[in-house]
Amino acid sequence: MSALTAAANDEDGDIIDQLRAENAQLRQSLLAIQDTLEMTARAGAAHARALAELEAQMEAVGAGGVGPLVTRGQAEQQATVKESLTARPAQPAAQWIELTDEDRQAVFESLPNALEGFLKLWGWLHFAKAIEAKLREKNSGVHGIRGEA
Repeated sequence: MSALTAAANDEDGDIIDQLRAENAQLRQSLLAIQDTLEMTARAGAAHARALAELEAQMEAVGAGGVGPLVTRGQAEQQATVKESLTARPAQPAAQWIELTDEDRQAVFESLPNALEGFLKLWGWLHFAKAIEAKLREKNSGVHGIRGEA
């Protein structure tokens, strides 16, 4: 075997060893991810069981009786906890106020030298920024839309 072939074989062997090491690391990472998923699933199942138990106790209280270990005060607390676990806050849809053609025309005319200025001085980027400023101004009081500069 020539020295060149031996060097190539050594280099190939080094690459193969490196790939094997990387493969082993990837397998360890995959096992760690699988463990995390299993723990998450177990925690979710425990949460579901606790919620079902809470619902059963709440039904017993709602039926006029008192659950096995639940007083009426505790039932109210549990109802609050249940609501916080299951309720999702409703977020109103933002109402976007659009610009009218008159608004756009006013923005255009507010910039220096109107059409001549657009062609020679300030251009489309400045016009776009002025439009954005007008939209922010018009929508600054609308819930869910930020009017910051």
